[in-house]
Amino acid sequence: MLSNLIKNKKVISVYKPQEFPVVDNDQLSEDFNVVVSAREQAKKNLPRESASEPDFNEVNYRRKMQTTVMQSSQRVQQELNDIGNSINNFSIENEINESKRVVRKYEEELASTFAEKTSELREARTQHELAQEDLQQFKRVNKLNREPNYPISAIRAFSIIAIVLIIEVFINGNFFAIGSDAGLMGGIFIAATVSIVNVSLGFLAGAWLIRQANSIKAKHRVLSRIAYISLIMFAVFFNYLVAVWRKALEVSPDSAEEQFWVFLDSGISSIWDISSLGLFAVGLVCFGIAAYEGYRFDDAYPGYGSLSRKRDAMYENLQDERKDLAETVNNKYEAYEEWLDEKYTQIKALKRNLATSLSSFEQQKSIFDNYVTHLEGALEYMLKLYRDTNNAERSEPHPTFFDDVIDATIPFTPFLFIKDDKSLAIQTSLDEFTGHKPQILDGLSAVRKKYLDLIVEICEK
Repeated sequence: MLSNLIKNKKVISVYKPQEFPVVDNDQLSEDFNVVVSAREQAKKNLPRESASEPDFNEVNYRRKMQTTVMQSSQRVQQELNDIGNSINNFSIENEINESKRVVRKYEEELASTFAEKTSELREARTQHELAQEDLQQFKRVNKLNREPNYPISAIRAFSIIAIVLIIEVFINGNFFAIGSDAGLMGGIFIAATVSIVNVSLGFLAGAWLIRQANSIKAKHRVLSRIAYISLIMFAVFFNYLVAVWRKALEVSPDSAEEQFWVFLDSGISSIWDISSLGLFAVGLVCFGIAAYEGYRFDDAYPGYGSLSRKRDAMYENLQDERKDLAETVNNKYEAYEEWLDEKYTQIKALKRNLATSLSSFEQQKSIFDNYVTHLEGALEYMLKLYRDTNNAERSEPHPTFFDDVIDATIPFTPFLFIKDDKSLAIQTSLDEFTGHKPQILDGLSAVRKKYLDLIVEICEK
């Protein structure tokens, strides 16, 4: 409906007067073969001395000139008719009436839109309220009097873990390369496997087991500490086994498996060298860093961060729905406001174009009258040239009408333009539009405020 309003444009084109070619008497005489025709007639002593009317040549010259005038006149008249019809048929009564119904149309469109969208907005508000209630209930049950604290972005934690993983692979790769048949690449492959285990176990310990120790439930606290200590012991033992295996590879690559069990029986003394202890220490340090980052990855209290993020996500969804609906209200308002401005500007342009077209009509008449005058002068020149040449070349006396004053008048139908002056009607329309526009804008603003307030009421009720 709104798109039809905006596309409905009426235009009165500005008429531009048509120019005509410059009349060259000598060139026209040559084009019409005036001298040649006069001599041919003179050889036959035509027209006869007794002739009382011009011969067919003079008649033909006059007919051709009149045809030229008639064709030019018809072409201009058609253009004037077209512009005149557009003015005579012009009426913006429908637009005036349409403008008076703009406020109602705006409200009808918003009512239709809200019928579809408010259910989605209410659902978003309900989901946010439920998420908020869940979070408040969680705080009451777990006796939390603070807001959740966790990083806005997980990029930092994952970046640090990735760096730790790369560093451990690089360091351990050099350690394992000493006893690996594949050299550095083989050492890096073994080191990558070890590093993934260390970092994964560390992150799991920090992100879940350590955080469970903060739970209000005693059972959770006890079990988490037992599990965390167990996981630490496993990490220590795992990295000890890795160090023993590296030592076995270094001492006897071909019988590393048998050597591994020998060193394992020997106890911790078997890894009492810089490389093995370094490998052991690097693994535990990476485990510890991953555990620390895992712990800081979310709020210290288990489950608190996830509920808070859910509440925030529901709130963002509600605000997005609210923003979209408010934008719809404002965009439709701006579209109707733009339509009113365009229509007002268009009516002013119509008035200006009409005045220009009326002025151009008078200018066109003057241009055409001047053109006809030049053609009449050319016709008189050709007729006189024809008679003078014929008289000079003939052997018998010339007809008496050769001495008469030449009448070179070329009759044509005067131009007609618009009969009804629309200037007053257009000015009246302009005044009416100007008078209604502030009231229409006030009405549109009131409707917009009504629906924007309704959005606030739905979201904040």
